[in-house]
Amino acid sequence: MEKIFDIAKDSEKSWGVIAQGIDGNFEEIEAKMTDIPISSVKEIKEYSHDDTQKGYYYALTQGVGGIAPLEPVLFSDSGSQWECMKLPVFAGNICTIATQGGNNGRAYAITDESLKIIEVADANVNTLNEPKVITINENGYLYINNIVVSEPKFKVKITTGLDIKIDKLVEQSELIKEKTEELDRRVISPRYRNNPYPKNVQNLKILSIGNSYTDDPTAYLGDIVEKSGADLSKLCLYIAVMSGASFETWVDKYKSNETVTISRRVGTYDIGKTSGTLKELLAQDWDIITIQQVSTLANQYDKWEPSLKEYMEILRRNCTNQNVCIGFQLIHAYWTGYGGAPVGIARYNEIVSSVKRLVQEVGIDLIIPTGTTIQNARNTSLQTEHDITRDGSHLSYGVGRYLSACTWFQVLFSPFVNKSIMGNTSIHVVTEEERTAGDNKYGAVDVTEENRQLCQECAFLATLDMYNVTDISE
Repeated sequence: MEKIFDIAKDSEKSWGVIAQGIDGNFEEIEAKMTDIPISSVKEIKEYSHDDTQKGYYYALTQGVGGIAPLEPVLFSDSGSQWECMKLPVFAGNICTIATQGGNNGRAYAITDESLKIIEVADANVNTLNEPKVITINENGYLYINNIVVSEPKFKVKITTGLDIKIDKLVEQSELIKEKTEELDRRVISPRYRNNPYPKNVQNLKILSIGNSYTDDPTAYLGDIVEKSGADLSKLCLYIAVMSGASFETWVDKYKSNETVTISRRVGTYDIGKTSGTLKELLAQDWDIITIQQVSTLANQYDKWEPSLKEYMEILRRNCTNQNVCIGFQLIHAYWTGYGGAPVGIARYNEIVSSVKRLVQEVGIDLIIPTGTTIQNARNTSLQTEHDITRDGSHLSYGVGRYLSACTWFQVLFSPFVNKSIMGNTSIHVVTEEERTAGDNKYGAVDVTEENRQLCQECAFLATLDMYNVTDISE
């Protein structure tokens, strides 16, 4: 039976599905509490090909201490290769695993309830002839990948320990009640109805408000838009950037009536006023306004309020175009060697979780998945020693900035100009100013005719699956 703990992690589930999961868990617990002797029980559950998700695998290369993914990766729609499953396991369970894994799709992994990996198979492990036996020491999840979907020896068996007590069932029941109360608060209609991406507009006017993470993706964006063949006189993108600015920073700027300056990064359309209070700058005919949270808080959604609610009210109250669409940038994760944890894929997963809550609770659904693009690229030949960053935090000059610019083009400009990022002829040779910049600690890579297509592929696929990393064949 699908557990509420799995369902609660998936913000895409409908309330009906979640309710069924809640009911099912209570029924299961009630049955156990009624029928199980107070002493102990022993139960065996077996899983086969019939229980797997065909054509998918879980990427499990993070290593012990890393965070396992919430969702599997699509390998093939045909389902002829790869299958996977994720099962809840509890302290005392004994897992017997007969499967065959690969390099990215490791044969098995054990995690705790927060999806932190406790044990994971080495690359290309095959336990079909000698099944792996693992005793579970704490509640969590068992991840299984199998590369050969027709293998008759494939099997997963979970045997309960010999000391399942009534008090454990009561504890589980109380936990489900807490989860139910949390879902009652969260699984409701968003408090804000976003306007759709503007259609049938003669001119596209975009304002992007943020920080240095806004500066990077817009640095090369103008050339990409120009190379798309767009009429530059019919569009513009202006940026308002403050180093380290959060939602709270911009709310405070608005309240204090401080002067803000915006600069045009894309197109030649003249919006008019480029310096004044934030209220004055917002009171222009913008079609799209994009925002983002500061990187230090990007993975901590619970700390976004109350500033986010105030910020949204400021944007809608002051923009003269009440059809304005609000967009949000899902930013990238720090280099794995940067500062304190979480970093790398673990931080990326937390950022994704925060953005999912933003979409669900606030209603902003125009998402620019820059972070997913970068994570896609980190699994390709574009990867660098410092995860395509120039200082551990900001994107590298050249390829890093170009990857993010491709993502912004595909989300913000592709629908307007009716051109995909794929095949765009824009390249970028890193300038002397960029190479000698004080923050360029880890070097830069040119965007060339040889690597631009791979950059574009990383961005294009991120916009098709913005919450998951895609394994890209080169």
